[in-house]
Amino acid sequence: MDALREFILSFGMSLADIEVPAETLYAENRRRIDASTVRRAFVPDPVRVEVEGYPFDLSRVSLPNHPDRPELGERSAAAGPSFYLARRDLAAHVGEEVRLKDLVNVRLAGSVPPGDSSMTATFTSRENRKLPRLQWVGSEAPVSVDLLGLEGEHSRGLAEAALASARPGEVVQFERVGFVRVETEWTPGSQPIWTVFGHP
Repeated sequence: MDALREFILSFGMSLADIEVPAETLYAENRRRIDASTVRRAFVPDPVRVEVEGYPFDLSRVSLPNHPDRPELGERSAAAGPSFYLARRDLAAHVGEEVRLKDLVNVRLAGSVPPGDSSMTATFTSRENRKLPRLQWVGSEAPVSVDLLGLEGEHSRGLAEAALASARPGEVVQFERVGFVRVETEWTPGSQPIWTVFGHP
């Protein structure tokens, strides 16, 4: 509500009709919540990817809860050799070398399988190079998520296990998706976790 109040007050006193893009409201809200909102990995329409030659010592990794706020701590996340990646990301980069965000580089197979079939990729290096970055969720104990969009549409996906500790009403940022709120009527411990998209 504070963000909405500031948004309205920013118009000033005028009798003229004013048109303001929604992005202005989103920016005000983002300014207020970004610094205290933890990040979580979420993959819509997931496809399982098996990475050949994946380093055995990277089965779990520590990731920051916020890229700029070390005081918000870290969480332990399951990593490879099996991952879930978004079907649309895979379709956009088939056959290419990509970076699994904050982790390793892999080369994707030449086609995305239909349905629930898995696909393969090959580990190439750990070096943080300028490659397309894809969001991932480790295949160990991911949580199912139902995301309600702005137009009332529901999309399903998988999130990292750390999301399971969220509380009803809590706001988190799904990395590379946007800010979402855990539905207040969601029963903790149940799946899917109900979330509502707020804004990018």
